[in-house]
Amino acid sequence: MKWFYNFIKFFVSLYIHFMYKVKLEGCENIPRQGGFVMASNHVYAFDPILLALGTKRYIRFLTKAELCKNKKWGWFFKALGSVSIDRGKGDMDIMKICAQVIEEGDVLGIFPEGTRSRGSGLLRPKSGMSVIAKMAQADILPCFIKAPANIRFRDSIAVKFGEIIPYESLSIDISKPGSLKLATRMVWSKIESMSEETERADEDRN
Repeated sequence: MKWFYNFIKFFVSLYIHFMYKVKLEGCENIPRQGGFVMASNHVYAFDPILLALGTKRYIRFLTKAELCKNKKWGWFFKALGSVSIDRGKGDMDIMKICAQVIEEGDVLGIFPEGTRSRGSGLLRPKSGMSVIAKMAQADILPCFIKAPANIRFRDSIAVKFGEIIPYESLSIDISKPGSLKLATRMVWSKIESMSEETERADEDRN
């Protein structure tokens, strides 16, 4: 539900800005209309809100099934429009739902690593985002989040949005598993580059 998403985003955003110093970069790279995949590294549980700060677009995030099935909080994630997925199962029905989200013009948020790094560096990505991109013929927007390993009050967080990667550039052939890995590698190399740029910028400031 978009109204619930916007309601929660407003109040949680206030909390995030109070707790931390958030710097957004590259927000102009986020398409203002049309569906696409927003792919980012995953540091902490509040990463979806950090990405949402950069745009007014409605972002539907892939969420692990155990959260959506939780008796106490499941309704909350469903109301936000989260897409429930069992990690490691490669369920094609879920992939089709993800593709439908994009085809309907919404943004699909995905964390290809599949788990949080807690500031310990980039982890190895999975190829699910490339499968979804192929099914929906969707562009992918690479994003990078940098936060301290042991985050504290008023620590700095950097959120960077890269340039959109056109679907055609991914050269995905679903009959060739290797092409999925190559496409995933292409997206992840962009995120790695943003990570390196952020590190260099921090070094120059220091």
